[in-house]
Amino acid sequence: MVHKAVTQGQAQVATDARVRSDGAWHRVRVTVEPLGTSAETEGLIMVSFADGEPENGFPARAVSAAPSEAEDSLVRQLEEQLRTSREELESTIGEVERSNEELRAANEEVMSVNEELQSTNEELETSKEELQSLNEELGTVNAQLQTKIDEVERASDDLSNLLTSTNIATVFLDPQLRIRRFTPAATRLFTLIPSDVGRPLADIAQKFADPKLLDDAQAVLQHLAPRQLEVQAEGGRRYFRQVLPYRTQDSRINGVVLTFSDVAADALYAARSELEGRSQVCRRFSTMPPMRSSRSTSRARCSRSTGAPSACLGTRPRR
Repeated sequence: MVHKAVTQGQAQVATDARVRSDGAWHRVRVTVEPLGTSAETEGLIMVSFADGEPENGFPARAVSAAPSEAEDSLVRQLEEQLRTSREELESTIGEVERSNEELRAANEEVMSVNEELQSTNEELETSKEELQSLNEELGTVNAQLQTKIDEVERASDDLSNLLTSTNIATVFLDPQLRIRRFTPAATRLFTLIPSDVGRPLADIAQKFADPKLLDDAQAVLQHLAPRQLEVQAEGGRRYFRQVLPYRTQDSRINGVVLTFSDVAADALYAARSELEGRSQVCRRFSTMPPMRSSRSTSRARCSRSTGAPSACLGTRPRR
């Protein structure tokens, strides 16, 4: 009965139970009812005993006969069920307590994980701010770098146009005397093609006689003193060859520079410049107004007018 009352949650009633009292057996009514109306009485069972109903209208009377084996078996069965229910109840209470302990431990772990997540979130926010600041700095550096790149590109374009437009043969060599760059005019003195960049100068054929070129280049790298020499190219054309150290902006030597100036072209340019200068002097003398103040001044004017053009042109006047 107790087991059924616990498992089914309903009151169980036995009307044919017998209880021994005062040396005799009496018929009683046994009621087993679970008490689950409140949290304080949850899990408790109320067992009540009441006098049995009278038989044939007469009150119950004591029975002096000894209990039968069925009654003893029923009592033992009830006791066994009660013990089993008590053990199950204790086991259930233990499991509930263990579950509560596990829930409390899990709750503590969840709270600890939540705190760790909050700390990690704060660290992520700090890292995000640092990344944003770093991104802004990188943007500024990128803009500065782009400005520098534009300046370098303009300088490279200016240098390329300068090397292309100049008529002076120029060859740039690195410290190992390998070709770094050359002007188009240098192809008149060396058999150079664009793919020769990076090749040693000793592997390039020359169109002029200069056996000391490589030695002078090595000497300039060691002593940093320029070397000059007049050389003759094919066809009899003469060039003024210079070997100069290649200096970087921080005054480091990073190779040598070979320049070849056309001697005839330089002499022609110098003569032309001198002739233009003398022509300007002659034009200034020819535009001066005559002076008529006296005979001496007229003579001076005549001598000046006759002698100035000769002086301008570099000739002597006839006497």
